[in-house]
Amino acid sequence: MWRFAGDEVVWPVRDLAEVPVFSSEPIRRFTWRARQRHRPGMQFMVSTRRHHGFESLEEQRLLLALDFLRVAEVLPQPFRLGFEHAAGRAEHTPDFLAVMPDGAGGCSMSGRAGSSSTRTRSSSPRRWRWRPPAAGATRW
Repeated sequence: MWRFAGDEVVWPVRDLAEVPVFSSEPIRRFTWRARQRHRPGMQFMVSTRRHHGFESLEEQRLLLALDFLRVAEVLPQPFRLGFEHAAGRAEHTPDFLAVMPDGAGGCSMSGRAGSSSTRTRSSSPRRWRWRPPAAGATRW
């Protein structure tokens, strides 16, 4: 599921290469407040020439690593992935979508895979893997 102009749009995995990612909006925004348990902030990236928000020190380090790769763009909370697994149905929202310089594709990343950073209580990145057929279908 992606968000465009405030509306949520469902896209099947086989058609993800056609998603206009640069027109999308974050599926979820984060806020800062006193006494929260994580360490949010803003990280400047030379690659994109602007600041990007992060919610944890792990995400800040991920942004730094992406900057060394000289990514063309980093999109926060880009989409919500719904999937089925042995215990039922769940969702996961990756922290970032990194678009590579050649524009050929990107990769979605979560700063703390398998931890409490998942976006819904029932989701866990351990329950899904980005299988080669899905990756091939999206060119990601």
